[in-house]
Amino acid sequence: MESHLKQSNLIRDIGIIIGICLVISLNIIQLEQYYFCAVFVGIVCITIHNLFRRNKILLNTIIGIVSVAMLVVLLWNRNFYNRWYEYDSVWVLIAKTAVNILLVATVFLYAFWHKKTSPDARVCAVARLLLVLLQVFYCAFAVHFTINYSLGISAKAVMTDFVLCFFGALILCMVVGNYIWGTFAFSTVVTVFAVVNHFVFEFRGTPIIYNDLFAAGTAKNVASGYGYPVTGEIALVLLFYVCVIINTLCLHESQNNRLWKKRAIPVRVGIVIVCSLLVSKINHIDLDDSDALYHLSKIAWDPMFGYNQDGIIKTIIQTRNCSVLHKPKGYTKEALSEVEQYNISNSLLAETKPKNIIVIMNESWSDLSVALPIETNVSYNTFYSGMNQNVIKGNALASVWGGGTCNSEYEFLLGNSMWYTPGTYPYQTFIKEGVPSLVSTLEAQGYHSIAIHPLEKENWNRENVYQYLGFDEMHYDEIIEEEQLLSYMERGLLSDEGLYEYIKRSLEEASNEYNFVFAVTIQNHGGYTHSGYENEVVCEEYDSYELNQYLTLQKQTDEAIKQLIEYYEEKEPTVIVMFGDHQPIFTESTMKDYTLAARESKDIEQKEKIYKVPYFIWTNYGDFAFREKDTSLNFLGTNLLEVTGLQMTGYHCFLVELQKYIKAMNTIGYQDASGNYCSYEKMDSEVEKKLELYKKLMYNQLKNNNQTNKDIFYLQGGSN
Repeated sequence: MESHLKQSNLIRDIGIIIGICLVISLNIIQLEQYYFCAVFVGIVCITIHNLFRRNKILLNTIIGIVSVAMLVVLLWNRNFYNRWYEYDSVWVLIAKTAVNILLVATVFLYAFWHKKTSPDARVCAVARLLLVLLQVFYCAFAVHFTINYSLGISAKAVMTDFVLCFFGALILCMVVGNYIWGTFAFSTVVTVFAVVNHFVFEFRGTPIIYNDLFAAGTAKNVASGYGYPVTGEIALVLLFYVCVIINTLCLHESQNNRLWKKRAIPVRVGIVIVCSLLVSKINHIDLDDSDALYHLSKIAWDPMFGYNQDGIIKTIIQTRNCSVLHKPKGYTKEALSEVEQYNISNSLLAETKPKNIIVIMNESWSDLSVALPIETNVSYNTFYSGMNQNVIKGNALASVWGGGTCNSEYEFLLGNSMWYTPGTYPYQTFIKEGVPSLVSTLEAQGYHSIAIHPLEKENWNRENVYQYLGFDEMHYDEIIEEEQLLSYMERGLLSDEGLYEYIKRSLEEASNEYNFVFAVTIQNHGGYTHSGYENEVVCEEYDSYELNQYLTLQKQTDEAIKQLIEYYEEKEPTVIVMFGDHQPIFTESTMKDYTLAARESKDIEQKEKIYKVPYFIWTNYGDFAFREKDTSLNFLGTNLLEVTGLQMTGYHCFLVELQKYIKAMNTIGYQDASGNYCSYEKMDSEVEKKLELYKKLMYNQLKNNNQTNKDIFYLQGGSN
């Protein structure tokens, strides 16, 4: 009799396990939030079971209420049904509903029978292990839930993430030696990532990729300027994590959870090796396959595309390949000889060598009217709009939006385009000691170089990068401690006016005849929600405190530019270059909409609107006609050399030639000689040929200092 009872219990428990597996697989395929909610409620039921298992009446009552409530909401939600009437037959709809009923029933039966009888211990252990892993899988799914998917997530993406989560949890279980604590550790990592990824996406509009993991220090230093509202998605993830904690505490007492037996160690090591190999196989990319490389570059340009198509974990792992410089097809050092034919004799002001070259990358400086028609009570860019003497100005394409300041620096100082290294932060990965740049070009012509940024020197690895580029002096946040600058603090940050005062004083005290200053401002850094700040500029079209605060800061920037230009009008020959690093990002829903259309548009020109930043090149000497010119940040350093008439390297001469075919370019696309915006997927043969050579030059510049072609990247007869 007892054997028959055991057999029936065994069959019943195996049936429950199979049922749970079936529900998991079916719900993975469905992919919609309602199915996720059904599974989530199931996990909550298991948590309730573990929490109240000693009180069967209370336990069964709570589980019953939760299950019935969930089913009522599910069955009566019209949006749920209306969404599938377009795609499914009535029978398919009934089947999907039955799947969710099966899920709740399975969980309820598991909770009810687990204590009512004495099932086979081995099957019970397997059931517990399955349920613990189930928590991990759906905790990983909750990571998807924290991102606002506008394009929809594919079945392949979720399946890939579930498989990778399974292997990751299993590896941790084997390492820790206890599957309860192993899965708890994995759930903790997933939960932290879900929360961080949610806010990263909210603040800059793109989710986390591999290279962001190495910018954690910079993120920490700038994060204090933003608010962190707890959304429904975040609350759901945290509630789910509470369930994980409860289940961990309730189940850790079982001796069957331990995997530390000596005889099990070889098995555990073997499982870790096998899982690692499988993870590697799933994420493998054939870098010799042009289609695979194109797919990788598309992920780097648009991480959400990777999240939607390949899954979160695979996207992060695959973007690691972006941190490796890929050797261009047909690359040899001899292939660069074509550059030697370009010998530009410049230019507008060649008779006068400027004493001061001041370059200012202005944080979040932009004219939002290029993407968002707005009217304000007062003008916020009066002076810049009216500049029309000895000036070249216009819009420049940046490769970043809402963040990634260091990439705009990189494009300007090195003349390289992020088109070649999308999804990376070259300051973190590619810049090594001795890499040629605008700094080395100017120093070879006698300029003393000074880098200034009034924030922590660790941000974006600037402390090392500025040394690698060869700056003679570097000044960071220590300057804000000077008594003369204390009155220039704005929202806890040094204002543009204060930074310009420091630049003036530094040049007045300089003992060198020729000076080059590269300064990065901080006044306009987000977020724009500081309370008690008086917004002088108001845009009545949008009920946005953030927008008004940002526009008020832009007005202060414009006034500071006016003071700086007026100060140097009667000074020694001086050139001032200013450009924005990227457009700002807002967290208010009323302001997110204006960027959403551009980011999701398939039209390149529409998409490029949020990547445009203003720039100008002004001199206080010579006399040349005012010009408006479109450019991009990778060309802007060369444009500076053209205007001043200073010597250019072979690389800069090539960029002058390239700009005859491409007015501006970034990671999204390029503007051709006729002003049309184009995709890199459809290039004419001449443009493609020039860009292939450009790619080879960038590879030679970054790959290894010992292999850098000095005839191309350095001035002949200079100090290099």
